Amino acid sequence: MSELVLSEKEKLQGIDNFPIWYSIMMDYLKAKILAKYITYNMIDMLKKPTSNGNLTPEDSDFNENLETEDAKACTIILTNVCDKIKTYIKDFKTGHKRMKKIEKLYKNDNSSFYGM
Repeated sequence: MSELVLSEKEKLQGIDNFPIWYSIMMDYLKAKILAKYITYNMIDMLKKPTSNGNLTPEDSDFNENLETEDAKACTIILTNVCDKIKTYIKDFKTGHKRMKKIEKLYKNDNSSFYGM
């Protein structure tokens, strides 16, 4: 499965296209088994060195995989927003923090719109 790159029109532009963009992103990230990197701050799960300051080979592999998968989620988000939004999120180092910043900027409570 190739990586998702939306057209300029489909990329997140702001509040008007946030709901559709968010749905596309979440579905794509689920399909790539990366949604947890947006939903949770997975970097908090990195293994810590043992008392001698080293990681076991298994823990080192775990950390490398976790960081790689989080970087994939970060890249998918960053490549699917317009340049203006990139300036707001580029300094956030995890997929979770990038998505939380986007949600803070553009997510509205639409419950009144749907009559709830």
